Amino acid sequence: MLRSTLIAIGLWLVSLAAGTASIGLGEYGAPFWLIVLLLIWLGTFGAPTTVAVLVVVWYWPGGSFLFFLGLAAAAALIAQLLSVWTVTRLLQRKRGKIHHDGHPA
Repeated sequence: MLRSTLIAIGLWLVSLAAGTASIGLGEYGAPFWLIVLLLIWLGTFGAPTTVAVLVVVWYWPGGSFLFFLGLAAAAALIAQLLSVWTVTRLLQRKRGKIHHDGHPA
């Protein structure tokens, strides 16, 4: 569980950085290929983080920008943790390390 948690936190941090970089670099005319690579990351391994941030953006009523940043980051971390834990659990079940009743083999 610790290993998958650390992987999720790493993916979350890289995804936040990729999202920030894609917006910032896009504003200053970065090469197209770089923006595409960042967006590919955000659409694959960073998808839980990306979707969580977009949901917060969609429903954000306004107010403190710092609170928005904290809420978006927290929602993204929760989404990334849940997705990594789910994938880890499914892979362990497929490999036979966990029975269908949820107990270790």
